[in-house]
Amino acid sequence: MTDVRVGVTSFLMKKAIAYIRVSSESQEDNTSLEAQKTAIAAYAIKNDLDIIETFKDVDSGANEHRQGLTGLREAIKSRVFDIVIVSKFDRFTRDIELGERVRKEIENQGGALVSASEAFNTKNYMDLAFVRMMQVFAALERDQIKNTSFGL
Repeated sequence: MTDVRVGVTSFLMKKAIAYIRVSSESQEDNTSLEAQKTAIAAYAIKNDLDIIETFKDVDSGANEHRQGLTGLREAIKSRVFDIVIVSKFDRFTRDIELGERVRKEIENQGGALVSASEAFNTKNYMDLAFVRMMQVFAALERDQIKNTSFGL
């Protein structure tokens, strides 16, 4: 016998897409792909969200042509989601312009971009200002890592 409530519950839940990223396979434990998936899953449960798809990358946050990000952007165009969840905004992108572009793509389709660990609503101007500042510092950190690895 099928429990009708299960179908009704998932029908009524908002649909979410998860995005996870690390720069390398040896990423620290607290930002591993698995740790990010766990944080996003907990956020989804707490907020009655149904994760319908997860995209992942093992690549630099500055690279616009990541396979997972490309898949996410295609899914955004399909309008089958309400929310895109990342574990932290710096896991999403470390490129200021790219982050703004993809956030606008999400919002232009009627969706929202949220972080499982940072309580900012990008549709609120003050919160969006903080997210933009975090993007600046994420880009700065990326540049420092890049310059350090080249001995500069």
